[in-house]
Amino acid sequence: MECPYYLIDVFTSQKFEGAQIAVFPQANALTEQKMQLLARELNLSETVFLCTATDGTSSTRLRIFTPQTELGFAGHPIIAAGYVMREIHAKPVENEFIQIGSVSLLLNAIAVKDETRVVFTLKTTGKLDNFVPSTTELGEILHLDANVIEQATLQPMLVNCSGEYLVIPVKTVAAFNDARFNINKWTTSFVATLASKIVLCCRVRPEDQVPNYRVRLLGKGIDVNDDPPVGSAAPAMGMYLFAEKEDGIFHAILQRGGDGKRKSLIELTLKKTAGKVDDIQIGGHAVKAGAGVIYLD
Repeated sequence: MECPYYLIDVFTSQKFEGAQIAVFPQANALTEQKMQLLARELNLSETVFLCTATDGTSSTRLRIFTPQTELGFAGHPIIAAGYVMREIHAKPVENEFIQIGSVSLLLNAIAVKDETRVVFTLKTTGKLDNFVPSTTELGEILHLDANVIEQATLQPMLVNCSGEYLVIPVKTVAAFNDARFNINKWTTSFVATLASKIVLCCRVRPEDQVPNYRVRLLGKGIDVNDDPPVGSAAPAMGMYLFAEKEDGIFHAILQRGGDGKRKSLIELTLKKTAGKVDDIQIGGHAVKAGAGVIYLD
């Protein structure tokens, strides 16, 4: 059995940047066990399989796997899938619903000046909680001085939105780069029972421009030299940055990597009406880096 796949670089317009995602566009005949086997063989952060939808409203069902397990949600594979769907049909993907688990998302993929830009819209609710450790304890968890933890323009906060995260803002890029996860301090803190990962962020643009934030994921299972994709945390960052603001439409750019590591740029838009978050849009560019076939038999 031949299983063709694409290798897509996501949240970038340059090959060999962004996050590497494998997309299998013809996955209806694959069992869950075979999907997991293929994801393990490719050994990328995420592999996505395109199947026929089962919810009666969506055009396509996405199943997303890491080398270890299936995920209920991840941002990068959705962007990669949108790119491949546009390429297969040789036309824009316009307002198509796609199914991920029990959730249906609105997807658009269009060509802009010979580049493909993909955006998905997520109807979501989130919960914010400022019941977090002291800055001293947070500094110990990050191997940083407490005085580099930002508390003026942003504050450390727990965010539950497509995942449970502890968001910690820092004042400088130097502190952002120097942070190292202290697993011993983490496991003895109460916050380890409330969040699965830390999202470290640092604002790097002036107030009068579209805000740009450097973003890193830290936590158990992430090597000290790793800078894993942050697309799964993008909805949580949208809630964190904008959910408590007045009604309006808010924009931000999240940057992962750089400084010699693969760089991703995630475009984030949150719409709020009548005191409630209507939706979160997550978008960015994608490019095809390669294609291949895996032989199962």
